[in-house]
Amino acid sequence: MKRLFIAIAAICSFVVPSYALNTTTPINITESTTATTGTLTTAFPAVSGRTNYICGFVITSGGTTSALVVNATVTGTITGTLNFQYVFPSSGQGVLGVAFPQCIIASASNSAITVSVPGGGTGTNAALSIWGYKL
Repeated sequence: MKRLFIAIAAICSFVVPSYALNTTTPINITESTTATTGTLTTAFPAVSGRTNYICGFVITSGGTTSALVVNATVTGTITGTLNFQYVFPSSGQGVLGVAFPQCIIASASNSAITVSVPGGGTGTNAALSIWGYKL
């Protein structure tokens, strides 16, 4: 009986539950861009067999000649386009940082998530950085 127990225990030690075989490790991703007077756009590109998640973004700018309010957008998310107002100040530095309390999933697997900010005009120096992960 003892040998039977040892044999069963040895066989069971090689059995792996099915859920352990289907795990996927999240891969952290970041993208960033800069612009002077034009539109800022950066994206997590579509990857076959993967799903993108955006966890946040930061827009910064300085040097804009005339103050300007624009609509920054996040597209490709599960619920559609997300809109955020950004102010390019005429003096000092403008900053808009958004960290989503729960990262937002792309609209489907193999879909890009894109963040765009219209240009600030003459004299503007701006940067856009996004972060998240793909699974």
